Amino acid sequence: MNQSRVLQKVVVFIGHHSLLTVFGILVLSSNISFASAISDPSGDSTSHDIASASAFFDSTTMFMTATFHPGTLDPSNFAFFFSFDLDEDPSTGTQPPATFPLGGDETVQFNSLFDPSFARVNGFLTPISFGTDSFSVSVPLSILADDGQANYGLKVGNPTTEFSFIAHDTAPDSATGNPLTTPTTFIPEPSTVILAAIGLVGLAAFGWRRRKR
Repeated sequence: MNQSRVLQKVVVFIGHHSLLTVFGILVLSSNISFASAISDPSGDSTSHDIASASAFFDSTTMFMTATFHPGTLDPSNFAFFFSFDLDEDPSTGTQPPATFPLGGDETVQFNSLFDPSFARVNGFLTPISFGTDSFSVSVPLSILADDGQANYGLKVGNPTTEFSFIAHDTAPDSATGNPLTTPTTFIPEPSTVILAAIGLVGLAAFGWRRRKR
């Protein structure tokens, strides 16, 4: 076989495996991001009816998202506690007679009467983004004074004052009266994913060369 034919096969082989590798890593990364998402049933609240909640983190930031069953979210009349048991120890943090967040050490709070554009935690204000049936917000891990590994839960409702609200839904439902048990999930940063893909492609090419010897 001449050199041009060998080169063509190498390019095809590496290209094919590059696509498979990158696709596999991206799918894995996507699955990791939502591995610990909380699903909440429809119809257990007539206002701000949670569909799902997620909390995931990279090396610097905690990301929080929630979706709502269509037509139930009203950002102009909305409040929430997105709470974290940072030490994953329910015997510390918030305790009875409170019913939420049991074991919680830090809470990201939003109240549309206090500020319709920012959530807050430890005196730190962070922008909140609303979609048609969703919101997303992020907080530096340095503000939480944590590495990101924690248990979490979400409670939402309608504000009564700038600092209080009437709760309508909780995710998971079991978090009312019980400790937070759903773990946050680590996600690799894009640079890490790219470097991993390049490394695996190189290993695939090396393996092909060894098989041809």
